[in-house]
Amino acid sequence: MECRAIGEEVGEQARREGLDRCTAGGMAAPVVASLLLLGLIVAGGQAAGPLWAVLVLAAGYCNVVLAFVGHDAAHGAYSPNRAANELAGMWSLAHSFTTLRGFRALHQAHHRHTGFDEDPTGDSPRHLGQVNLISYCLFILVPLGFPLFVVLPSWLGGFGYQPHVFPPEERAGIRFNCLFVLAHQAAFYGLASWLGGPSGPGFALAGFVCGLWLTTMMNALAHAGVQTYTDCRLCNTRTIRSGRLLGLMTANGGYHVEHHLLPHVPWYHLPRLHALIRERGGSAFVGESYLGLHLTMASRYARGGAR
Repeated sequence: MECRAIGEEVGEQARREGLDRCTAGGMAAPVVASLLLLGLIVAGGQAAGPLWAVLVLAAGYCNVVLAFVGHDAAHGAYSPNRAANELAGMWSLAHSFTTLRGFRALHQAHHRHTGFDEDPTGDSPRHLGQVNLISYCLFILVPLGFPLFVVLPSWLGGFGYQPHVFPPEERAGIRFNCLFVLAHQAAFYGLASWLGGPSGPGFALAGFVCGLWLTTMMNALAHAGVQTYTDCRLCNTRTIRSGRLLGLMTANGGYHVEHHLLPHVPWYHLPRLHALIRERGGSAFVGESYLGLHLTMASRYARGGAR
């Protein structure tokens, strides 16, 4: 069966099963993740040694969940209510200093041009063709990828940056989101400090950087080493399967083929969508291990490129 036919059949079956419907449990995710992150920041201020490191990792995963829930909201997949989508998206993405309006404009352009040089993110074939082992390590291990290609543009779009991506009519909304991010972070970490959290920014900063690193580690594999210059959604991105626990800890962020095929499907339905695709022959690029794929990609970059 051809890719387009598979996509159409999967889409029809997904609609019959109601995979585009939001659930109360899924909509509670940003509230639960925010409260858990708040508790971890408070506890982390009193921890030391291995316990501190474990709490930082847990805080990092909370930030990953919030980033991907905000991503869902940018697609209108958090709630059938538009206002709820806006609020949840602004709240969730603010944890990673990302503006909802800016991210949405950037991400919509990414979806329109996936696999082509017009993609304004770091996932375009032109950009990936310029990556070598050194820049790969800098973008992934430091990590610089997510801040440079997502966070910073989501702010600059409100001030005239890349007008073909960020329309002039969106600039005021992006600037408002910038103010919201600053107010949100001040209130959130101020509350953590008032509740007895760390007097300095050490733990909170470590959890934030850990979240950026985990998010970058996941996203960097989605478009590297796949087919380019094709609009086939089963071929121009990659899925990395995860078990239920890791899926919950990452809001199923590894199911990238499924997301690109049906962006309006919420994160908690993506494993079922993956099963529907597998029943019809599967997608071209499916991985089982983040670490294994990163080692493979590092080897390919060392030899001269991901393609």
